[in-house]
Amino acid sequence: MDPEKPMARDAVERARASFDGFPNHWQIASRVIERLAADERVIGLYLSGSFAKGKPDRWSDIDFYVVVPDGAADDLIGSHEQLISEVGRVATKFPATHLGDPRQIIVFYRAIEPIHIDYQYRELGQLKARPQDSNVTILLDRTGELERWREACGREATPSGPTPEKLQYLEDRFWAWCWYTHAKIERGELWVAREAVEFLRNEVLLPLAHRDGQIFEGNRRLESKLPSDTQALLEATIPEGHSASRYSQALHRTMEVYLQLFRLIPLRHRAEVHLVDRAYFRAKMSGYEKSNPT
Repeated sequence: MDPEKPMARDAVERARASFDGFPNHWQIASRVIERLAADERVIGLYLSGSFAKGKPDRWSDIDFYVVVPDGAADDLIGSHEQLISEVGRVATKFPATHLGDPRQIIVFYRAIEPIHIDYQYRELGQLKARPQDSNVTILLDRTGELERWREACGREATPSGPTPEKLQYLEDRFWAWCWYTHAKIERGELWVAREAVEFLRNEVLLPLAHRDGQIFEGNRRLESKLPSDTQALLEATIPEGHSASRYSQALHRTMEVYLQLFRLIPLRHRAEVHLVDRAYFRAKMSGYEKSNPT
């Protein structure tokens, strides 16, 4: 691979403006781009995340998507071991198997502060049009496929809050999950109870808290995405201590917040949802806070 190839130089120049004011990130990123773009087996390369959106800070990671022909990703990942090490001094490196994505290689390079690079390998057939990808920065596009894909992303409708199917999915499960959590508290399995309360907030309340036009990203950027009153509701479900009574209080607040958020869903989305016998579950869990003082 020759980093001096014109296509590699052009790819570097397309990215330069995204890293203005971040020389340490740029030093590493420019080396990544020139090497990936010089590899003729790479048919596309684009930048996503904070640097593509123009909202990076010193803590931002750098998300590179490496697009390859169908069936070629695993071989290319293996052959890029040396390329990754040539970019800079590696502090640590591992595949994102904890995220269920072995084709995402996470690398931290040594610098004044660690520079986090995500090498995300995607085969061409895996590219699906999503509205959140309409503003990625295309650095290399040998076939024109990436530009057509990005245009398709721009035509995708923005999310309109939880769908009726999603609401039914949550309604069917939420009250059973609350009972499961209640049982763990009663048994004294407090660490499991803590995990269960977090699960209810992350997997049920957060999807309900998002509104039309907001892309669900879990807990990411909630401080800027959700109004302060909604954030206050979520904050109320955080346990105030590691005891049965504190977890029980958090669970009861979680149930109340669920009901509040559900009522805020537009009627057109929730009208067809078949409600579980909520009163039955709430009655079976009532009074537990009083019987378990701190």
